Amino acid sequence: MDSDRKTAPRDPANWKTPTMRRLESELDGIKSLADSAIARANKVRVTERRPSDEEVDRLRQAAEHPRAPESLRQLKELVDRGRFSWRDIAEGRAFSNPDVVQAYVDAGARVDPTVVRQIVADLEEGATPEDIVASRSAASRGDDDGEDGGFSVFENRFR
Repeated sequence: MDSDRKTAPRDPANWKTPTMRRLESELDGIKSLADSAIARANKVRVTERRPSDEEVDRLRQAAEHPRAPESLRQLKELVDRGRFSWRDIAEGRAFSNPDVVQAYVDAGARVDPTVVRQIVADLEEGATPEDIVASRSAASRGDDDGEDGGFSVFENRFR
């Protein structure tokens, strides 16, 4: 009689293949990294600050420069066609457009990772973004070529 036979309770995870278990373990590791990044990001003090007229104008000038990268020229075309203003782009309101996002990605690809690590460390130590900008601006004064290690990704570096 089959109904009289006792069966051992089943392990609910027993149905997983070795590949599934390995992938699940990898996913747990990635989740742990993400949780750690979120915890670090939550420690950063962020103040809301809009770009100054001067910063917006530097973005426009960088895009109008003859040696501007293609991504910045594409932004200029969007502004020239009336899709966005330079302020829309500088303040992030144009990020629904993939060309705008790509311009920032392209610019970010030229950022020195050492500078980024230092900025993250400064933020984790309690510096505000304004503190960092002020200290980096003071440190780069007198630098004729406008290079600042990639901190200001749309700084006009095409002189």
